[in-house]
Amino acid sequence: MRRSALVTGIALTSILSAEVTAQTLPSQLEYSTLVVIDRVVRDRWVHEGQHSGFVPFESVRDFIQTRGWGTRRSGRRTLILQIGYTEARLSTDETGRMTRIQIDRPDLFYRADQNASSRAESRRRRLIGRGATLALPAARFWEVAYVRPTEHLRPGMTWTDTLHFVADPGEGFSQQLDGVWENRVVGDTAIDGRTLPVVRFEAEVRYRSVHLVDDAAMEGDFVIDRDVSGTIVGTAVVDTVKGIRYAGADTARWSGVAVLNTPDGRSYRSPVRYERFQTWTARDSTTWIAIQDSLRAERRRGPRGGGTRFPGTELEERLSGGDPALTDSLLLEWRSSNDPNQRRDIEQTLRLWAGGGQRLEDRLRAFRTELGDTASVITEMLSIGARSLTEARLDRVLPYLEDLGKLWNLGITPRWTYVSLAERIMSATPTLEPDSSRWACDPAACARLVELAETAVEPRLRDVGMVIASMRDPAHWYERLRSRSDSGATIVEPALQLSNGSWLFGIDQASSGPMPEEGASWRTWLAWMGEPGRHQSDYRGAMRMYHARTGRDVVAELRSAWPPKGDSAQLVIGTLLRGMGVLEPLTAAEMADALRSGSPARIQGARSQFGGRHPEATPAPTEQALDFLRLLLASLLGSGDSPWSAHRTYQPGSDRNLNLGSLEGRTVPVFLMSDSLPPELGADLDDGVQLIELAAWRERPLRAGGVLLQLGPVRTVGPFVSLQWNQSSRSERSADEAPRGGFVGGLLWLLRTNDIWEVVWFLRFAS
Repeated sequence: MRRSALVTGIALTSILSAEVTAQTLPSQLEYSTLVVIDRVVRDRWVHEGQHSGFVPFESVRDFIQTRGWGTRRSGRRTLILQIGYTEARLSTDETGRMTRIQIDRPDLFYRADQNASSRAESRRRRLIGRGATLALPAARFWEVAYVRPTEHLRPGMTWTDTLHFVADPGEGFSQQLDGVWENRVVGDTAIDGRTLPVVRFEAEVRYRSVHLVDDAAMEGDFVIDRDVSGTIVGTAVVDTVKGIRYAGADTARWSGVAVLNTPDGRSYRSPVRYERFQTWTARDSTTWIAIQDSLRAERRRGPRGGGTRFPGTELEERLSGGDPALTDSLLLEWRSSNDPNQRRDIEQTLRLWAGGGQRLEDRLRAFRTELGDTASVITEMLSIGARSLTEARLDRVLPYLEDLGKLWNLGITPRWTYVSLAERIMSATPTLEPDSSRWACDPAACARLVELAETAVEPRLRDVGMVIASMRDPAHWYERLRSRSDSGATIVEPALQLSNGSWLFGIDQASSGPMPEEGASWRTWLAWMGEPGRHQSDYRGAMRMYHARTGRDVVAELRSAWPPKGDSAQLVIGTLLRGMGVLEPLTAAEMADALRSGSPARIQGARSQFGGRHPEATPAPTEQALDFLRLLLASLLGSGDSPWSAHRTYQPGSDRNLNLGSLEGRTVPVFLMSDSLPPELGADLDDGVQLIELAAWRERPLRAGGVLLQLGPVRTVGPFVSLQWNQSSRSERSADEAPRGGFVGGLLWLLRTNDIWEVVWFLRFAS
């Protein structure tokens, strides 16, 4: 590149620094949102093993608000910029060189159940912006300030800058951009009544970054180092008053190497290239507000609003109606396209509206294999993981599982790859699942995975094999599991916990603790099992694996002591034994007796087993059903308040949650589905509700507003009665808006006590 002697060898450092004090701000600082810079970035990383025709660009749109700016007599400036909730104060010298940047972000609040690791992960996620590459807070503001000479910019003027940007917010992340920018004023342009210079620039740059990703299979983090170099070429319209890039566009193309460093000290290199297309457009406040209104209107026209998705275009309607010719046509378009983003859009459309399914996935995989997109094929197979893992699929992915370098060359960071594989196959054992047809892998493939415990070269894959092997013979593998756990292999933790007779639960996978000793009190068992009625599949596996490892039959011990004295003891031990299939479930009469007993333990046991369903329920007599349906319908068409009060055993203080949902005051018509509805009920309807058959409802235009109310059958078992209802709604939409709607439903169980019906269980659901 050509270099001018006007400005050379000047470094600009952009770092997170100490807070700017009030004394350092210029006295004439002006606060304003008159200028918003609309920046659109499309970028991607492509690893050597990836097919560029299948790696889509990520798109990010930022609105950079100029919250305030000011100039001192010396020419130094302060810019206050904001992207979303992130505010930056940029201090620049008279040429626009950044001398300091301070980033202010709102405080981060943690959940009470977050441990140190999950809190660190929350902080990391908060730092990383959207897009294909790192977007640390400081880096998002690097290119706003534009460096230029102090003299008046005129056509033909050239200058050169050597710039150095650094973003290092902690948490192990960093970004650095170094390079030499050559600038030439190629003209000017009129914007908002002002004449601003247009600068053509070229830069030779080097980009380096450090990105941490936690390794779910081992203690520690993957550290991703990228070191690439290349060019940035573009045009900028410069606001010389504020010293910022006001508009323009540029293209970046860099290539180099990305290194994956593992927690156990290994490194894998992959050639990579980075591509970025970026545009800048300044907007005044009026235009910016209009853009926001336009984006909101676009979202309103789009298909994602509401809880239920309807086809919004003719293409979507044809696909959802089952048009195989159109599906085939789109697949051929996908196959012939060279635009990875178009391919992604076609895939999403087919999966959503053509029903997706295994046949579609098989055809896409065949096309990818034919076109040489190995990276996507292996990624898809690993994302499915152990589900229906056959020997053929195992043969395909095994070379990559044995070599992290091959995975990394495909652009795969194996954060969850091995953990997901192990967790999905853990239950594929006669101890936990006697029926091999329900295993997550074919028996032959499972057997080969077991062999990997001894033969695999990659430690993570060896750990997967060890987990599967230990599920079959926990006594033999127990000590090796412990040794691997002590060395930091977190992938073996679930298997080790089960072998110890403990199990993991909760958001942070807290351990239940070891299996209680023989003769332990019910309180000890309660502490081990957690809340009665929950996690049964987990503690069943722990009891079975502990028995297989130690030979101690815990279930037989509990069974021999049944029934223990006291309601609480019977609740806890009974829950365990019923979960293991030793005791018969409570009958309807027994549950009713428990709910009426006044004993908190018996009530909790009955409620936890009840779960809002009972397999022995049968349709209620017609007259009884009509009585309940009339009350339910009146509530739904009125205030929505339940016509039945909460039973005293219902969750305390939850009477206010018994509102069933009101259709009163609806601006769209209300329909009552007549299919399977007792005709006597239809005779009671007022003019505000119309009877309609389901087929007729489906034939109504999707953009015609309305609510379909469907009353389910009234069922009874012993002294209990259940009622269910659903509401399907469609909003009134114009022709240029996508259809929108939602679904709400509810299920009530009532118990007759003291000659009245009371709510003992209520579930309301929505989509």
